[in-house]
Amino acid sequence: MNETISGAILTIKDMLVAANIPMAISSMIEDFVKIKAEYKYNELEKTKYFRKLKSLEDKQKLVIIALMFLVNSQLKNILKENTPWMSFLKGILTDFFPEIGKRLWNGDSSPDPDEQEVIDMIRIDYAHEKPSYGPAGKSFFKRAKDDFEDGLDFILEKLEENENKGGHK
Repeated sequence: MNETISGAILTIKDMLVAANIPMAISSMIEDFVKIKAEYKYNELEKTKYFRKLKSLEDKQKLVIIALMFLVNSQLKNILKENTPWMSFLKGILTDFFPEIGKRLWNGDSSPDPDEQEVIDMIRIDYAHEKPSYGPAGKSFFKRAKDDFEDGLDFILEKLEENENKGGHK
């Protein structure tokens, strides 16, 4: 029995070592930024310039989308994921063009009210905070960990409030 437990502990340890924690944290941050970006992309759709693009003929839109996807494919080839920062940057930059292309081609992609409520619950608002990156502030990963924990606390508070108000819709 002790051999089984020892073997399980070694297996877990090997998995954690192989997991590359900084890359995993970078990926988690990327996902949170994409959630916030989704809201910003929806706001971009409402601009005069974007509405003008959406009013173009389908052939013109396809040319614009094809050019955006060409730029995106070049970014995918150029940007290497050899560090957590580069992995994060590549994920965010290569998400932009497909998201904009989707909105340009499909028209209005604003989420329904229930989806928007979830997006608003999850997104972390940095607008009112002073930047603390660099030598004088917290490291990128320390800040990300703190923001992630704050985001989880916020979500749990909202879920608890919802349960106290009568549960699910």
